[in-house]
Formats: sequence, structure tokens, C-alpha cells
Amino acid sequence: MDFWEKIRENQYEMIIALAIAIYTITLTWFTIAKHNTFTTYAWDLGIFDQGFWTTINQDRMFYYTCELHLSESGSFFGIHFSPILFTVIPIYYLHQSAETLLFIQSLVLGLSAYPIYQIAKLNHNQKISCILACIYLLNPALHGVNSYDFHVQAFLPLILGYVLYYSLSRKWASFIIAVNFALAVQEQVFYLMIAYSLFLVILMIRAPQKETKRTRYLIIILLLTTAIAWKLISGTVINYYNPEIPAHLRAGQHYAVLGVNDPLEIPIYALTHPVKVFQALNFEWYNKIGYLLCLFTPYLLAASQLPLYLLPTAPWFAISLLSNYPPYYRIGFQYSAYVIPFIYTGFITGTNQLLNEKNIKDIQKTIKIITILSIITGISLSPLSPLTWGMHLSPAYEKPVETTRTTRINQIIDMVPPTASILTQDNLFPHFSNRQEAYVMIPPTYKDVKTWKDAINWVTRLEPEYILLDLETDPHNTIRYAFTSIRQGNYQLLAFYDNVYLYKRDYAGETITYEPFNITYTYNDLIPQNMRQQKDPNSTIGTVLAYQNMSIQTRTLWYGPYEIVPKGNYTVTYTLKTTDNRFNETIQLDAYYNQTILNSVYLTDSMLKNDTWTSIELNFILPEIAYDLELRGILLGQNTTIVLDTIRIEEHP
Repeated sequence: MDFWEKIRENQYEMIIALAIAIYTITLTWFTIAKHNTFTTYAWDLGIFDQGFWTTINQDRMFYYTCELHLSESGSFFGIHFSPILFTVIPIYYLHQSAETLLFIQSLVLGLSAYPIYQIAKLNHNQKISCILACIYLLNPALHGVNSYDFHVQAFLPLILGYVLYYSLSRKWASFIIAVNFALAVQEQVFYLMIAYSLFLVILMIRAPQKETKRTRYLIIILLLTTAIAWKLISGTVINYYNPEIPAHLRAGQHYAVLGVNDPLEIPIYALTHPVKVFQALNFEWYNKIGYLLCLFTPYLLAASQLPLYLLPTAPWFAISLLSNYPPYYRIGFQYSAYVIPFIYTGFITGTNQLLNEKNIKDIQKTIKIITILSIITGISLSPLSPLTWGMHLSPAYEKPVETTRTTRINQIIDMVPPTASILTQDNLFPHFSNRQEAYVMIPPTYKDVKTWKDAINWVTRLEPEYILLDLETDPHNTIRYAFTSIRQGNYQLLAFYDNVYLYKRDYAGETITYEPFNITYTYNDLIPQNMRQQKDPNSTIGTVLAYQNMSIQTRTLWYGPYEIVPKGNYTVTYTLKTTDNRFNETIQLDAYYNQTILNSVYLTDSMLKNDTWTSIELNFILPEIAYDLELRGILLGQNTTIVLDTIRIEEHP
């Protein structure tokens, strides 16, 4: 056989390999670009990066600092039991960074197309199988799993794909091995395997001639035994690393509407509390319907031909649709990985049912339609698509945008030595997580306030060498707690750029400023008191603050914005106008910090022109960094017609 004959014989495998390579390169580029523009997070890219780093360099079992308030051991195995992570260590060892995890995740999800191709070949010829496998890689739910940080669930499409392939092709030894790998991903896979055992029972009954009764019983018993054993082992390991699991980690918070504490309670509870089930399903029903449409479009028609293949998804859909936890019923999160392989296998086998009854031309037409619909769905819903710009289903849909600001932040990050301890926020943590002493500000846990308060108290007692904050991108509004640490410790500002602050403990040098402080505030940034929002087409952004009345005792017109401003010389420019200068009441404009008026100016309505914007300047000096600077307006008289457009603060030498 010559070279070209070998190429022709293996052309479809080569096409699949090329498609997987393109997918892996594209998603790796996309996710690393997101990482470099600060749209990856401590939960969960940072915790895994730190967990792998400490396992390799500190001999600590997947230790990370983000959830020490939830698990004193600091081990990820105190939260979830995922021994599949050990398979990543050799690759991560070669290049220890968050980018390596993003590459591994893209590769693993890309490779999941190959078992899909193998399953398709059980039902179709190689050409159609190749097309169906390539279509699989256009799945927006798959892209959503891939584009949101790093999660162990990313292994499921590949492993469950092989679980399906080996069971459908009756390769039972390989099937049991694949089942063990699936159960090693996370303890929740137990529910899928229990449902899968029922799927196998029905499948074997429908094809009794292919196995003896003894073989059938043995396979089912072995599957159930393996699943139960993994469930027990998982519980034992989690309890070992985390003996006292706080309420925030318990499943009950995700089922507050339904009223159960554990997914295992759902079947019996659902039968005895139908009203509660209806209420749970009705909770954000529009998002849940949208979730199902996103998962099943354009696969539903074909998959409905053999609904048996969707049976293993029943546990997850019960868990997700009866929940009040949005990530469970939105694409763009890792949880879609539980059902993607089953839905697509049902689609493949259902397609076989449809195509068997058609001639060649009809088969080609059907495949073309499926391909076109898949492309349209991918373009409409994929995080990679420009059409999903501004979509807020999950962090997966945040697009990477390289700007001068992101470049400057990366320069500031590079100022922190690789061995230094640091406290930072959620979206900056993954850039420091390949070290042991990296800490993150804990987001609020509203269902368990005590645990969160304990966590904040613990964090604010830390004395890291560096604290890095970005006021514009703080995902959970936790920065204000970081300033407790800054005020309590001997921290000085090391570097500043556009609301990005890098503090260093015991620093006595000058602040590195990449550009002068220059910010403009509008009604969105200020707190009106005797003012109200009013449309004004001649204003900067179309809305202003206008005097309403003196209906409360205070004479404050507006206050805020409680800005953090480095020490230096500043000019504040107020853009104001009057709508009727009959009044001659005095108005005080001031810069206020630490219960001190830094400077003020006084004006009256008569100093302004009717319906013409006028700029009023105020100069002041900050002898030290201000953590809550206010630029206020105060009425000293009884009435006014003042209107405020913007307030701009500029630093100058």
C-alpha cells in the first residue's frame, strides 16, 4: 500500500485529528487571552493552579488558600474527591502555570470528539461519522464548559464518551475501566452511573441475544458495586480532609425552594411534595427553558427518536431544574459536561433511525441541514462568537479585550516577586496562584453569613508583603475589606494606575504612577440627597442630577463618590448650570476626606447662566492617600435651581 492509499484509507481519522487540533488551538488561545485580560478567576482557575503547584512543590495534597474558611486542611479533597487530577500532574510539572491548565482543558475537551466519532461509526459510515464528530466540536455548551476557567468536569465529555462507546460496542472490560475513570472525576458522577445501570438493563433486554444472562447480571452488578464503592470512598476522603463541613458547602442551599438538603432526597421528596416540585421548577422557569433549548438545539428531533439514550441525563436534569442555583441551569458553566455526551449520543443514534428510512439523496440533504443548524447554533450561542458580545449567562461569555489598561496591570503584576506573599481579588488571583502564600478576598456567602464573617476576619488579619486591588473590576465588591488590612498594617502605595493600587508592606519609597489620576464622575457615581435624576439631552451622558426640594433636614445636595485617591495635587472641575437664576442662594462645593474639608468654593445661582453649562474649579492637596474622598455639594440657603452634569478630578504636578 503506497503513501496516498494510506492517506485515503485514513482520511476521516485525519480530518477528525485536524478538527481536534483546530479546536484545541482556538480554545487555548481564547481562554489564555481571557486570562491575560483578567476575566479568569480564583474560583476555579486559581484554586486548581495553586493546588497543582503546592502538590508538586510543597508536598501538600492539592492545597489552596481560597477556601481555608471552608476546609481547614486547605485540600481540594476536603471539598470534592477528584483523583482524576493526578493525571494532570506530569504535564503541569513541565510548565507550572494557569495557562497550562487552560491548554489541558481545551485538549481534553477537543479529544472528546474522538469517542463521539467511534460511536457514530457504530451507526453510520465513516463519512457521516466524521461530519457528526466535527459538528460536535461546534457545540456551544461544550465551548461554554471550555471557556470558564478550569474545572474537573471538563474530563467528563471524553471519559463518558468512552463509557458510552465501550458499552454500545460490548467491550465490557474497557467499559468498567472507563466507568472507574468517570467516577474518579467527582463524586456527583455516582448519580449518572446509577441511571446508566438502568439504561444498560433496558438496552440488554432489547438485545438479549448478545449476552448471556450471567454476563448481563455481572456487568450490572459490577457497575452498581463500583459506583457505590466510589461514593463511599469519596465521602470518607472528603470527611477526612474536612470533618466539619460548613453550611455554605452543603447542597441544601441550592434547593431552598424545593426544601431538600441532599440530591439523594429528591426522588422520594418529589413524589410526596408535588407542590414544592412545581414551585422549584417554576423558579426562574424562563432560564431553565432557555437552558434546555441551548442544550438540545439542534439535536432534539433526532434524539427524540430514541429517548432511552437520554435516560442517564435524568439525575442531572432533576438536580439542575429543581434547583435555585443559577449555574446549574445555564450554559457557560462546567455542569453542562454531565449531559453533553449523552445528548449527543442520543442525537447520533436517533439520526441513524431517521436516515435508515431515506435514500442517499435524502441522507445527504439531512446531513447538510444538521450541519447548517449546528453552525447557526454555534454562531448564535458560543462564547467565541461576536454575536454573544454582552451576553451575561456566565463568565465564559466575557470576551478578551486587550487595552492599555490590561497592559499596565500586567506590568504592575510583574512588580511582585514570584516568592512574595500577596492578597488580591478574585479576577487577579490566578496571576499569583502558582505560589503557596497567595490569598484572595472572600466573596459574600449570603446563605451562611457567619462563615463569611469568620473568613473576612481571617483575611484581614493576614499580613502579606503585597496587596493588589483594581477598583474597576472587583467582581464581588470585596475591596473595602482589603483596606482594613491596609489601614491596620504598615502599607504604603508602591504603584498606581487608573484605579489599580499595589501596596507593599514597610515600603518607604515614592509611588510609581503610570499616568496622572484623571476620572470623571456622573450621576451614576454620586449619591443624591436633595437631587433627582433628570433627562437632559445636552448633558454628557443624557442624564443629570437636578435640585428637587429640601424635603429632609440635611442640606446636602449630593455626596460621594468615596474614591480612593493617591496623595498629590488635584483640581476638581464641577460642570453645572441653573434653570432659573432668580434665586441667589449660596452653594458650597468641597473636597472632603477624613472628616476634614480640604478646600471649598462658594457660588450662587446668579453666577451661572440659564441652561448653559459652566465649569467651576476647586484645587486641593492630599498629604496622604485618601480611601474615601468625597466631592460634595451643600446648599447653604433654602432653595436653588442648580443642575449637575459631571465632576472631573485631575492630578497635576
